[in-house]
Amino acid sequence: KNWKKFWRKRDIPKKRIWRREWLTRRESQGASTNLISELRVEDPKEYRMMLRMTTEKFDCLLGLITPLIQREDTIMRDAIKPETMLEVTLNYLATGNNYRTLSHLLRVSKSAISIMISIVCETVYDCLKDFLKFVKFHACEIISPIPASSFANVSSFMTGSLIHLMHGKKVAKGFEARWNIPFCCGAIDDKHVLIEAPPHTGSEYFNYKGSFSVVLMAIVGHNYCFPYFEEGTKRSNSDGGIFQNNEFSEALEEGLLPDGCFFVGDDAFTLKS
Repeated sequence: KNWKKFWRKRDIPKKRIWRREWLTRRESQGASTNLISELRVEDPKEYRMMLRMTTEKFDCLLGLITPLIQREDTIMRDAIKPETMLEVTLNYLATGNNYRTLSHLLRVSKSAISIMISIVCETVYDCLKDFLKFVKFHACEIISPIPASSFANVSSFMTGSLIHLMHGKKVAKGFEARWNIPFCCGAIDDKHVLIEAPPHTGSEYFNYKGSFSVVLMAIVGHNYCFPYFEEGTKRSNSDGGIFQNNEFSEALEEGLLPDGCFFVGDDAFTLKS
């Protein structure tokens, strides 16, 4: 009888929380209403640091995407405002904060954040695609010929983006004028991008921080543009490994990059001449 009672208790499903009460106070106590609004009026510099955008540009972008992401209120709950959706997305892109941190800051559920970031990013792209400039792949032949069938691959983009590094004199002038660093063609660094471990991969993506990730290596110019990036693979999922096994390192060894210029980075990247 005791066993029967035990199994009956286990079979009873736990009640699902319909909504968390602290999330319902978004309009009165969320960061969108309080902190971000205060920074907008009192400290525009910190506002820009938080969203990487001035108030004027934020309002302009919000006006473009609002008709496309606006949701209607229901009798069950109020819809999340487009302003909050854009603030969540910009803060996520600017800081890399995880969903839990954003949820606590802006009082939006993690499931809603995961959906709205994708929606807002796609909408921003649709609204601004006429103003975006991408690498043209026909210049790839300067480095190495690439078959047309591979243009859809990320590696094609990486090879094509080396063209911008080869013509780095303009970037070097920009670094000297803006940051007082002469002969610098770019700053190089990497970041661990957290992922869910793919099926049947074991510890291939496991890193020294105790999580699963791929390493993204990128070079940034004087104006915050990224002329080159490369993601880590299973064979070289480390800071130094990516640098030793990518097209940028090969171009550096073969002398294809600008003469008299250098790239700055931390101690993860060994000195190369």
